[in-house]
Amino acid sequence: MTNYNQEINFASPTHSASNVSPLIKTEYVTTNVCGNMFTLPKRYEVTGAVGKGGYGTVVSAIDHKTKENVAIKKIVNLFEQDRNYQKRILREIKILRHLCGRDNIICLRDLVPPPSFEEMKDVYIVTDLMDSDMDALLRSRQFTDEAVRYFLFQILSGVKVMHSANIIHRDIKPKNILLDKKDYNMRICDFGLSRAIDSEYPFSSKYVVSRWYRAPEVILYWDKLSKAIDIWSVGCILAEMLDGKVLFQGKDFNHQLSLILAVTGSPSEKELRGCKEGIAFYRQNYPNKIPKRKLSDMYPKANPLAIKLLERMLEWDPERRITVEEALQHPYFEKMHPDGEEDEEEDDYCEPFNYNFTEDCKTEDIKKIIYEEISELQDEETDPMEDDSD
Repeated sequence: MTNYNQEINFASPTHSASNVSPLIKTEYVTTNVCGNMFTLPKRYEVTGAVGKGGYGTVVSAIDHKTKENVAIKKIVNLFEQDRNYQKRILREIKILRHLCGRDNIICLRDLVPPPSFEEMKDVYIVTDLMDSDMDALLRSRQFTDEAVRYFLFQILSGVKVMHSANIIHRDIKPKNILLDKKDYNMRICDFGLSRAIDSEYPFSSKYVVSRWYRAPEVILYWDKLSKAIDIWSVGCILAEMLDGKVLFQGKDFNHQLSLILAVTGSPSEKELRGCKEGIAFYRQNYPNKIPKRKLSDMYPKANPLAIKLLERMLEWDPERRITVEEALQHPYFEKMHPDGEEDEEEDDYCEPFNYNFTEDCKTEDIKKIIYEEISELQDEETDPMEDDSD
């Protein structure tokens, strides 16, 4: 095991913000992981580095209180970052708390309490520790039809939980689907781009969803995005499982759109929707009718039922695209429902989530909200005063 430099210190729950609740006194250990300093309560023992990216640094750790392995993501100097990024992290925390404990969704285990409100610079998010992700799995092996059905059912089950809470993920891709190699359970993660919606789909965004998994209505800037954009992304993942290749591997948005049209064919006038600039771009660059390809010809070895489901997922028109509820009841999943019965378990559904930021939300406001989220999680501990050490 890698040797880490550790330094033990103590912090008191003092703060000066009048409307912020104090946290309990905690013993901290500072660990140096590949040049990154993690200051964590003693209950967490860092065991290794997991990954690093624009989102922060992730380590694996043992939670000595629960005796379980966890992942801890450190968001460095959050309150010095761009305010939109601060909102993204707060939104992710809110959504993770709302969906916590649901099957096929990454579980928020803890938000590490800072020494004090004034000293809160970094944010530590503790979640399940998963072995790998769908991207690594796709690159390492070919899938049998049974495996495709098993994995796809789990992904859709996670999407159903989100959509029942009126949450669209907006960035479903293989890297955001984590898995446990022991039993191949899958969990959807990274809710930083997610949004709560209502039946009118009020949110518009131009740069959501990673390009290869981006639905045509996103590319053409349709200003009323819906849950259907997640279904398109899952359809792209299904196609990738069928032959191990990314279906729409565009180099830029124009190339991405051309690859999609080469499969779906040209939309009708009624189906061509988006912002004025998007529609004008389409008509200028794609004036000729493009024929639709048969997915059965593209994936000749695939289960015909899987192809029929894929066709419904890759409908150009989002209003005609299959819903997650309909997809889970598709004949392709008949074997997943005992005795042919439909799954109507309460665990598939979640209370509606609704959290929006005010236009004048300042960094200090965001900091206070995150601090209170941390405080609430600490209050939920069964015995917050017990010793966290072995």
